[in-house]
Amino acid sequence: PDPTALRRARALSGGPAAEALAWRALLHARVVEAAARAALTEATARLATMTRAHDAAERRIAEEARRLTRARQEGITQELLEVALGRRAALRAPATGRAP
Repeated sequence: PDPTALRRARALSGGPAAEALAWRALLHARVVEAAARAALTEATARLATMTRAHDAAERRIAEEARRLTRARQEGITQELLEVALGRRAALRAPATGRAP
C-alpha cells in the first residue's frame, strides 16, 4: 500500500470512506494483476508444450519420410535385380522355341 496515495485520497474526500475506497481499489488492482500474471504463466507453459509437441511431430514426420524413401528404393533395387537375373537366366537357357 502506498501511503502517499492514501493521504491524497483522504485529502480529496476528507474522510475514512475515501480511504476504504482507495484500499478496495488497490486490492482490486492487485488481484487483477495476480490473475493476469497467472494467465500469462499458463499461456507461456502451454506455448512451450505445444512447441515441443510440434517439434516432435516434425521429427517423426521426417523419420517416416526417410523410412518410406528407403523402402521405395529397396523395392526398386529388388525389381532391377530380378529383371537383371531374369535376363541372365534367359540368355543362359537353351532356346526351346516356346514362350516361358
